[in-house]
Amino acid sequence: MLVEGLVAVAAAGGGAVVQAAATDALPALPVGFTGRQDDLEFVLGVLEPGRGQGGPAVAVLSGWGGVGKTTLAHAAGHASQKQGWYTGVLLVDLHGYDPQPTLAEDALEALLRSLGVRLEHIPPPGAGREALYRSQLNARQEAGERLLLVADNASSVS
Repeated sequence: MLVEGLVAVAAAGGGAVVQAAATDALPALPVGFTGRQDDLEFVLGVLEPGRGQGGPAVAVLSGWGGVGKTTLAHAAGHASQKQGWYTGVLLVDLHGYDPQPTLAEDALEALLRSLGVRLEHIPPPGAGREALYRSQLNARQEAGERLLLVADNASSVS
C-alpha cells in the first residue's frame, strides 16, 4: 500500500460557539484518475463503517513522493461520501517533509476552524485545543454525523 498521506476515520464532534463548518474540504479529483482501482477498493474496505472493531478506522498510505497518495486519499474520501458513509471530510496538510512542518497545535486550530469553531473561541496553544477538538467530534457523533479525517503529508504516524 502506498506515512505521507494518512487517512483516519473518526466518528465525529462540542461545546464551543460554532459557525458554518467546512467539512467538505476535499478538492475535486483530477481528470484521469486511473489505474488505482485495487488500491482504492482496499482503502474503502478499511474505511467502510462496521468493518472494524468499533473504533476509528485508520488507513495509512505511504510511498515515494509523487506516486499519487494524496490523490488516492482524496478519491477514497469522495467515494466514501458518495456511499453515504461519512457526512463530511476534514483535510489537514501536516507538511511533514517541509523545513517547517505543521505543529500539532496549528493542525488542531485548522481542524477546529473547519469544524466551525470561531477563532476567538479556540484556546491558545497548550490550553485545551485537543479537548475542544474531541468534544467537537463527540458532539457530532452524538448528532449522528460521521467525519472522515485526511491528514496529508505526515512524516510519521505519531
